[in-house]
Amino acid sequence: MPNPIAVPVTVNKSTTPWSLVVRGNGVGGGPEIQVAQNALMQTIEWNLELAAGDTGSFNALSLSSPTTSGFSWTASPAPTAFNGFTEPAAQNGKQIQCNDMNPVGSQSASWTYKLRATVNGNPCE
Repeated sequence: MPNPIAVPVTVNKSTTPWSLVVRGNGVGGGPEIQVAQNALMQTIEWNLELAAGDTGSFNALSLSSPTTSGFSWTASPAPTAFNGFTEPAAQNGKQIQCNDMNPVGSQSASWTYKLRATVNGNPCE
């Protein structure tokens, strides 16, 4: 399996409510995550990076509560049955993973998702 695609996620405290900032690997460091075509499954890892003194974690994952889940697809139906996506798994509270199968020769696609965390008792999206 190729190395995981690490995606840093930070907290913007200047917004009300606080917001999560995703720094993808796309052009200009925006939130887009580009997954190269590969015959092997690739893992995307969102890593919550907190400022010194902050405490928090991604919210628990819940398919039955997509409005509070740490990860949810914004499109319906969710793309779990397409392109080899599997439900992400929370690890240590500060990391969410998702496996992506993007085989050579497949069509490109865009998927929109939402991350949620609680930092210093404050909900963040």
